[in-house]
Amino acid sequence: MPWKEFARDYELGVYSMTELCQLYGVSRKTGYKWLRRFLEGGFEALADRSRRPHSCPHRTPDHCVDAILEKKKRHPTWGAKKIVSRLQKKYPDKRWPAISTGSAILERHGLVKPRRKSRKRGHAGRPGTPMTEPNAVWTIDFKGQFRTRDSIYCYPLT
Repeated sequence: MPWKEFARDYELGVYSMTELCQLYGVSRKTGYKWLRRFLEGGFEALADRSRRPHSCPHRTPDHCVDAILEKKKRHPTWGAKKIVSRLQKKYPDKRWPAISTGSAILERHGLVKPRRKSRKRGHAGRPGTPMTEPNAVWTIDFKGQFRTRDSIYCYPLT
């Protein structure tokens, strides 16, 4: 770990801060950060720290999550759409999450059965009529009767 050797060399007092930073290939800002951590907590404080945020400002409030889970326990067949709309009607003064957030809360707590995925349809297969030469088989799309310019209906299959 380069920051431990950096701290040891700083304790020796042989190098200036600029020389230490050049020696270890870091900026002076990083060098002072390592030094501050070392002076505050010793070698243990130099270890990598978590980058996880301390708070999440857009997190759904606990009272909303609890109310959604309680409603789902009382009515197991209800989905997020009905639960959130009922809570909004019952408590209009509170701010409730979107339906998608309600679904995510129910999924997170394992209260939603996953839908069965539909089977993907494959290729239709080989054509039934053998193709021996170009333009041997012709097909048409029948769109039904149509009206000509003189307003008479034309029935192409008759």
